[in-house]
Amino acid sequence: MIVLVIVREWFPSYASPITYVAIVCGWGAAIYLVRCIGWLQRIQVSGMVLAGLVALVHVQQQTGQAPWLQAVSQSLPLVAMILSVGFLKRVALRNISASATLPTGAKAHRDTVFTVAIFGAFINISAVIIVADRLSKRAPLSSPAATAITRAFSTCVNWSPFFAGLAVVISYAPPFSVPLVIVQGVPMAVMGVGMTLLLARKNREQLNAFVGFPTHWSSLWIPTLLGVVVIAFRLLFDSMGLLPLIALSAMTVVTVYLFVSQGISSSVATLQEHITQDLPRSFNELTLLLAVGVLASGLVAWVNLGQLDWSPPLFTGGTAIIVLAFMLLIAVAGIHPVVSIAVASSLLIPVNPQPELLATTLLLGWSLGTLACPLSGLHLIMQGRYGIPSWQGASRQWGYVLIMFALSALWLQLLSYLHTV
Repeated sequence: MIVLVIVREWFPSYASPITYVAIVCGWGAAIYLVRCIGWLQRIQVSGMVLAGLVALVHVQQQTGQAPWLQAVSQSLPLVAMILSVGFLKRVALRNISASATLPTGAKAHRDTVFTVAIFGAFINISAVIIVADRLSKRAPLSSPAATAITRAFSTCVNWSPFFAGLAVVISYAPPFSVPLVIVQGVPMAVMGVGMTLLLARKNREQLNAFVGFPTHWSSLWIPTLLGVVVIAFRLLFDSMGLLPLIALSAMTVVTVYLFVSQGISSSVATLQEHITQDLPRSFNELTLLLAVGVLASGLVAWVNLGQLDWSPPLFTGGTAIIVLAFMLLIAVAGIHPVVSIAVASSLLIPVNPQPELLATTLLLGWSLGTLACPLSGLHLIMQGRYGIPSWQGASRQWGYVLIMFALSALWLQLLSYLHTV
């Protein structure tokens, strides 16, 4: 599916047949792996698909046509991008995780937060797993470490073009300027990292005893190289969509690095291991995002009928704050932010919202919602891999989420004013 999504960009005249084969590959994998997901997410995924199908059937009955192909193909570039970036963990932070000693104290806490915040922006959830695995190698992952890692990781979505959150927003929200949204997100990412460090100082004894990740900043060459390759490919393939472009860049960086450093036979074995072992472990992302595509397509089609109009008259800074609050409330109830992004986008499109303001709002909803949601992939990984109950992990973040919500509300009001000046 990943390969076909990339190849489709180069052969637009064959886009239809390639898309059909990609659909079979993506949905075939999802159906085969659905037995691996937990029962709560299975209910959530089934509910989204059912709701989307009901909406599509209703539209079909009313108009004689419905976007069935879009419903099953809309999420393919998004899934391809997220899974391709996962390949980067095969080359990123390799030397760091092999270090024998772990630093302690306030500097170790700060370096751990910065490591996850920077590398998470490029290799997504893999950064969390690499860091947490290293810290839990000789003792169970501590609560302060889990808190620092998850908060730092949540800041990535505010600005990273390689992160799943921006990919989701690109897929479902009205078109917007990606560079401008990244610029708007950087201050909130910085505030999130700063608040994480500041709150940790409240317990000085715990901070001094903090066991952190051994960071070597020379490893920043991977994020730098990926950024250079994305820019180069953008110049070479200017008609290529952003998500397939990032997927191609990530795959190229990993493949070339492995071939140069390990040789062909060893590289093929490494890639084969990732494809056969790590890719199937992405069943949560695969099933959830494909289901969201069906739900979003059904909602948009229903909204276009004019029979489902819950949209506000205008999209202002106040509206943005209400949308953000709504996303956080349903996240606490266990609904993943990717669902609320699809629903909010569908209902707000008729209002013609300021695109960058809406995109920033949705990204903030993802950033804070993944922390507040006990069923987010972040907390489920912490539970399944490190024994930290998801409800416990989420509830520990609610105070931080409230503080960041207040800061986000002020930021959205300021952005709303600047966009109207």
